[in-house]
Amino acid sequence: MLGNGRHADVKIGFRYGWLRSVAVGLGGASVAAIVMGGYKILETQPSEAFALLRSWGPNPLIEISVVVVFGTLLQQFVEIAKQGVEAQRDMAEAMTKIAEKDDRQLQEIQTLSAYTATQAERMHRRTDRMSNLLAQIAESMKIPVQNAGDEED
Repeated sequence: MLGNGRHADVKIGFRYGWLRSVAVGLGGASVAAIVMGGYKILETQPSEAFALLRSWGPNPLIEISVVVVFGTLLQQFVEIAKQGVEAQRDMAEAMTKIAEKDDRQLQEIQTLSAYTATQAERMHRRTDRMSNLLAQIAESMKIPVQNAGDEED
């Protein structure tokens, strides 16, 4: 299940929807037919049933076992893949939210920087006016004044 209440829908091959239902039905019918046929042979002619089993050998039983085991493993693999897809989708949503938050913070920083620069410029103009005004007062009163750049260390 995803973070926003949605479920991941992973479609793999032809095993989806009505085709999957048909495949499961045919598989079950095939197994039932084989079991019923084997039961009928065992019931009517037990000596020939074992002869047939001996002629086939162990290969069909081994192959059926392998198919069952691999089928179970494949189902587990598909479930793990679904969980991986869900985790990646959740991570993508989280990364998107983080990026949006970072964008908002960047805009706030830019706004504050622009405001600070504007205020610093206003303060600089006021300081220049005050400096000019003080220089005019000092000149009118005949007071010697050192400029800011002329200070001695």
